[in-house]
Amino acid sequence: MQKASLGPIVEHSVIVVYPNYDAGWNPVATPFSPITFSGVDVVVRSNDPADENVVAACIIQGTSSLRCVTFDGDETADCALIGFTIKGGHQSPGSGILGATNGSPTVGTKARIEYNVIYGNGTASTGNGGAIAYCHGLIHGNIIGKAGSGNANLAQYGGGLYVCNGTIRRNKIWYNTASAAGGGLYNCDGTFTSGVDQFNQPIPAAIAENYIAHNTAYNGGGMAACDARIRSNLIYANTANGQAGGMYNCDAIALEQNTIVSNTAPGGTGKMGGLWGCNPGLGPAPDYVSWLRNNIIYYNTAGGATTGKQLDTTSSTPEYCCIQEWSGNGRNNIVADPAFRSNYPIAPWEEFLHLKNKKDTPPQQSPCVDAGYTETYTDQQGKTQLKRFYDFDHQASPIDGTENGTIERDIGADEAPTPPPGSQTYWWEIFGPAPEP
Repeated sequence: MQKASLGPIVEHSVIVVYPNYDAGWNPVATPFSPITFSGVDVVVRSNDPADENVVAACIIQGTSSLRCVTFDGDETADCALIGFTIKGGHQSPGSGILGATNGSPTVGTKARIEYNVIYGNGTASTGNGGAIAYCHGLIHGNIIGKAGSGNANLAQYGGGLYVCNGTIRRNKIWYNTASAAGGGLYNCDGTFTSGVDQFNQPIPAAIAENYIAHNTAYNGGGMAACDARIRSNLIYANTANGQAGGMYNCDAIALEQNTIVSNTAPGGTGKMGGLWGCNPGLGPAPDYVSWLRNNIIYYNTAGGATTGKQLDTTSSTPEYCCIQEWSGNGRNNIVADPAFRSNYPIAPWEEFLHLKNKKDTPPQQSPCVDAGYTETYTDQQGKTQLKRFYDFDHQASPIDGTENGTIERDIGADEAPTPPPGSQTYWWEIFGPAPEP
């Protein structure tokens, strides 16, 4: 690991990196020099990616003139970087991790980036991709950004991620800053496939099941110009000093099943706290339901106002959404308070995630339960089937939340009913690989 390049390593090797340990066998901070993969398909991982103390000790340390990790761009999904702290890089683009020196929306590594902590990279007013740029493989289970002075990933565009077009799933993307646009993510379009569907057709990559919070930008505090399938994310407490605290100019393939709450654009009049200029278009026949659907958009503020600041009129018409004080067009939208289970949050973000449901004591019911659009398809035997995908808890949805015998999708990132507090450990409460359901 002290060598600058992994080029001489035998392809398909697994390189396990150990930190130093003290006399009590506790891992201690062990900085390693920046590394380059040079197109070699190898797995480089710490000795225990599930132990946050090991990950904190295995540090790939950048410098004022060098980024931390550089890929050649030819690596496949057989290549991976797993279980490191990646910090202190300032070379742009991709001050933390660069997917290719000639990176573009179509050129970049397909290596997997998993279970890393990436913070304190980049420069505030210049460069793109403070944490990660041009990485088009799976980006999964990472903590991207960190609270505290000097810990944010910084860039002009994409404080967290910039032009990463593979699947971005189950990451904590928080406390990143972009001076221009996309505090959390910028121009992540999901143009690469993520397997095949029931008809053996390519599935577009997705930005899914992420916690995107406390990011800051001029436009699009949470994300900007992201055109991927954006699904089952909690987009919370992001700030834009210009327009759209939550999402700016995201013409997504689909913008569905997200909870977008408590974002803000504190500037003058005409600002929008939630979404601005997001136009995902219409779904297929026969229903032609807007792909801006099944979202909770609530409690967002702008320009000192707390009302009328959720979604601008240049965005697509929302349908089957819960939008605070919405009076615009769209089928089956509701304005009632979503009734989050905030009376006993397990963690701060759960205050605006789980919906009240019949499993609560006493039983209660959010108006968002079973109120979403439930998409179906016809299988190869001619039978109608429900389209299923994971919610924010990584629970397969939809399920029958009202227990009326009919399976219908909820509105928002979480599908009710949710197990009682304390009965399970959620993926965002642990570090490292979480068990699959």
